[in-house]
Amino acid sequence: MKHRKKITVVLSVILGAALVTGIVATAVTDFGSQSDPLVTLSYINDVVKEQMKNNVNTILEARVVELRSELDSKITELETAYRETGEVAERSTYKVVSLSRGQTLTGYVGTEFLLRVGSANVVSGTPGLIDTTGGITLDAGGALIKNHLYMVTIDTRSVKAADNVMIVVRGDYTVS
Repeated sequence: MKHRKKITVVLSVILGAALVTGIVATAVTDFGSQSDPLVTLSYINDVVKEQMKNNVNTILEARVVELRSELDSKITELETAYRETGEVAERSTYKVVSLSRGQTLTGYVGTEFLLRVGSANVVSGTPGLIDTTGGITLDAGGALIKNHLYMVTIDTRSVKAADNVMIVVRGDYTVS
């Protein structure tokens, strides 16, 4: 029995010494420090960085395809709506435009004018405007007649307000 007790004591001492040695060895080594990193920089640069780049590129490419598809469908939708209502409705709608003395309203081919209030003159070259009500051509300097419908047959034909005027316009125009 004494023999067994000696073996137990010796084994306990050896085991204790081994445990203390392991703890001291672990404390002395500096894992994860600058001199002994847990992951090497080359591993991050060569493996992890490439994997991340590939993952990000895959995600971005998928999102670009998705957004492009959405954009194409919206463009098609807008083109259809424009064809159905946009241009036709806009050009067939009359607008009342007020001009102050000296302002110029310039029309483009197909634009129609109807002077309602005030007085205005044609300031473009010949032929100026077509008076569709009177069946005549109104050249530069000619005065517009109230309630006569005028049509622009050549781009950038203009009307200049002699005083404050109201003109009903249908078509493309600019005011300056």
